[in-house]
Formats: sequence, C-alpha cells, structure tokens
Amino acid sequence: EAAMASDGACQFRSFSHQLYQTPDHHLWVRHHVVEHMARHRDRYAMYFDGAAELDRWLLRMRAPSEWGDEVTLKAFSDLFGAVVHVVCSTSSRWYLKYEPPDAQQPRHVFLSYLSPVHYNSVVLAPSQRVRAAGYTYTPHPDLPRGPAPLQTQWTTTG
Repeated sequence: EAAMASDGACQFRSFSHQLYQTPDHHLWVRHHVVEHMARHRDRYAMYFDGAAELDRWLLRMRAPSEWGDEVTLKAFSDLFGAVVHVVCSTSSRWYLKYEPPDAQQPRHVFLSYLSPVHYNSVVLAPSQRVRAAGYTYTPHPDLPRGPAPLQTQWTTTG
C-alpha cells in the first residue's frame, strides 16, 4: 500500500499513483474527472437532487483539496475505462467495485479506503509484481496521454 498525503486530495492522488506511479499528477486527474462529469451531466444527475446541486458539487470538486467520493470513483472508472476496486475498513461494505460501461479490456486500479476519510493506492511490492491474485502488472501503452511518461495497467490473467 502506498500512503497518500492527508490533504483532501488523497483519492485523486491514489488515482494518479495507479495511473502514473506518482501521486503528483492528482490535479491533472481531478481536472479531467470533473470536466468529464460536467460534459456528461446526464450520466451523473441521478446522484444529485437537481441541476443546481450538481452545479454546486462540480464547483466544490474543482478545489484541489475537496474530498473525492463515490461519484468521483464512478466518473474516474467511466473516463479512464478502469475497473476500480476499493477495499474498505468497514465490515458492512468492505469491498466496492466500479466498472466502466463499455470497456472491452479495462485496466484495473486498486485503492484502500479508511472510512470515513482517507484513500491510499494499493500496489504490489516490486518483487511480487509478476502475479498476485489473478492479476499481472505490466506496462500499458494505451492510457490517455498524461503528464507522466511511465504508464501502467493491471490486467486479469485467469
């Protein structure tokens, strides 16, 4: 597990770490997730009590230290074509999974959530990256162009 800073941006730092092996591109990830939601309001309107609430939420979410939530988990999944796996610290909802609607070969990202306030990025130790729990960690050539040169993906092996 890679610990993220506790500054309100931990979910986006975790996404950045999963995509680019560094939390430093969290603002870039946040920007694209929020803009994706603004462009596809119809997909996310059901999570809000009207257009005005969605507008206020989008405005707040643009702030660098606003906490990500389950809606941003879903939007990240949709935008990046990723299956998002979240292991939680609560026994009643210990595992959450968000899947993109149309991805034929989705990448997989893994986060931990310390309820109710903090996300971390879940990664394998370098010596264990060959295979673990049916997933293989390999370079991924098709990630959206981002601010970092090294891009990776988790794929199923079984």
